[in-house]
Amino acid sequence: MVDRTAASMIIDKAKSANIPIVFFNREPVEEDMDRWNKLYYVGSQAEQSGEMQANIIINAYKKDMHKIDKNGDGTIQYVMLEGEPGHQDALIRTEYCVKTITKSGIEVEKLADDTANWQSAQASTKMTQWIKEFGDKIEVVFSNNDDMALGAINAINNANITGNKPLVVGIDGIPKALEEVKNGSMIGTIINDSKKQANAIFDIAYTLATHGNINSVEGLEKGKYIRTAHTEVTIDNVDLYLENK
Repeated sequence: MVDRTAASMIIDKAKSANIPIVFFNREPVEEDMDRWNKLYYVGSQAEQSGEMQANIIINAYKKDMHKIDKNGDGTIQYVMLEGEPGHQDALIRTEYCVKTITKSGIEVEKLADDTANWQSAQASTKMTQWIKEFGDKIEVVFSNNDDMALGAINAINNANITGNKPLVVGIDGIPKALEEVKNGSMIGTIINDSKKQANAIFDIAYTLATHGNINSVEGLEKGKYIRTAHTEVTIDNVDLYLENK
C-alpha cells in the first residue's frame, strides 16, 4: 500500500471474495490487521535497525570519543534524515536510534531533522542546507535508509568542511552503501534482508494456495506477522557482505 492507514477497503473487498492478503513493507495499523483472520504482514524488525544504528555510533564513541565528539563538549550533535511521514519503519527507526544512545549514557543534541522520503536527491538538498546552517558542528548523520545516507555523503563531499567530516550511518545494506563503508565514507549500515522477506511472502502465499498449515511457516508470529532480523555492518565485517552482493 501507499498509505498504510487506508487498508480497510482493500481488506473488505478481499474478505468478501475470501482471498487472503499478504501486506509487506508498509504495515497496516493494528485495527485493520484485526479485521480478518486471513491477513498477513511481512516486514523487518524496525526497532532492531534503530538500535543497531545507535550501537555502531556507541561502539565508535567508546573506541575513540574524539573521533565523534569533535568539539569535545561531551555531547553528540546530530542531524536525522527520516523516511516518508507516517511510515512505521521511519518513525520507529528514528525513535529507537536516539533512545538507545541516550540509554547508553551518551548525551545527544539534535541540530535538525527532516523527511527526505527515502530519496538520495532530497537528502542531499537537506544536508546541504544543514551544512550551511551548522557548518562543522554536525558530528553524526543518522539516516533511516542508505539512499538518503548516500545523498548526505554527496552533500558532505561537495562542502568545504574543515577537520573531521560527520559520521554517516544508514540502513538497508545496499551495494553502494557497503562500498562507502569499505572506503570510509560511511561508518556503517544495517542490512535489511530483502531476500528473507521475499521468501517469507512466498512461503505464506504458497502455504495458503495449497491449503497447508499456515502455522508451519517459519517465523510466523501471532498467526499473521513475520519480521526479519537485521545485521550490523562496519569496516570490520563489510568484506563478508560485499562478497555476497
